[in-house]
Amino acid sequence: QKIESIGTLAGGIAHDFNNMLQAIAGYTELLLVDKDEGHPDLKRLKTIERATQKARVLTRQLLTFSRKMQSDLRPTDLNAEIEQVAVLLERTIPRMIRIELKLAGDLRNINADRIQLEQVIMNLGINASQAMPDGGLLAIETQNVYLDETYSLAHFEVSPGDYVLLTVTDTGQGMDEETVLRIFEPFFTTKDLGQGTGLGLAVAYGIVKNHAGHIHCYSEPGRGTSFRIYLPALEVGVKLIMDSRTLAARLPLGDETILFVDDDPLIVSVGQGLLERQGYRVIKAMNGEEAIEVYQELGRTIDLVVLDLSMPGMGGVRCLKELLEINPGVKVLIASGYSSEASMQETLDAGARGYIGKPFGLAELANSVREIIDSD
Repeated sequence: QKIESIGTLAGGIAHDFNNMLQAIAGYTELLLVDKDEGHPDLKRLKTIERATQKARVLTRQLLTFSRKMQSDLRPTDLNAEIEQVAVLLERTIPRMIRIELKLAGDLRNINADRIQLEQVIMNLGINASQAMPDGGLLAIETQNVYLDETYSLAHFEVSPGDYVLLTVTDTGQGMDEETVLRIFEPFFTTKDLGQGTGLGLAVAYGIVKNHAGHIHCYSEPGRGTSFRIYLPALEVGVKLIMDSRTLAARLPLGDETILFVDDDPLIVSVGQGLLERQGYRVIKAMNGEEAIEVYQELGRTIDLVVLDLSMPGMGGVRCLKELLEINPGVKVLIASGYSSEASMQETLDAGARGYIGKPFGLAELANSVREIIDSD
């Protein structure tokens, strides 16, 4: 319950931070694309851009922990992901730490977000290496398991069924019982000041829960630590799906009219700037009520509505429903810094044509807008 409460707080902070980050990232990108190579400000702008990218990683971690991060779940070979991460770990952790893989040859596939899954393995691997300053063994093992009702009764959050078990074990310093009880709390760390944020294991916890899985830590001082992650196994025969998405080499342009709705003036200003750069005409609305008024008056000339989800007064979902009542064919792209799987699905079910998470870049916005406008 404590972790759930902190997660709710973390999600709220990340939402507000994403809005501020959107303004910084958006204006920086607009300035960058309009600067010639060799311009004296180019180096400074690229430094700001790198800083915003790091900040995006932090907000992604906070949203992942709070379970508000949208996941791209698809059938996945866990062994293949482990082998890829193991190569990265070998380049990252000290050489005196030996990595040993024990991967089941008949391992069932799981439904997972590959990027988030790799983050879990990487976080656990780095955490293990930091517990072995003088070297040791990092063992990563997979196997198929069945958790019966007896296990479920002892672990109330676990439902009986077939699972894939991922075990990450180290021969490091180990932890006492008090530390183990707090290990998944965000910003809790046993490291020295400046050695880590204390988010790694909290993020791993959030990702595992996002995947309907369970994570347990077993440790004793002087006897190392073992993390066991149980992820629901897919039925035998479910085929893997390759990701075929590609980025457009040239960003699409347009001359259509877009109604941009957000209660944050900075977000509206940035969104307007990004869209106008691509040739679109932008009409602004600062809340849901104003958006409805504008659409009632100018709806025939509006080709797309970009709509914030979290606004005071009339929220994004209600505004979407009223827009659809006015015009069942209205095209709406939801833009939100609080992109939970549930909220995304709710808006898509309600009639939105697409969903984009803040902070979004020029390419992501331009491609999403063009795709929806061109759709039937």
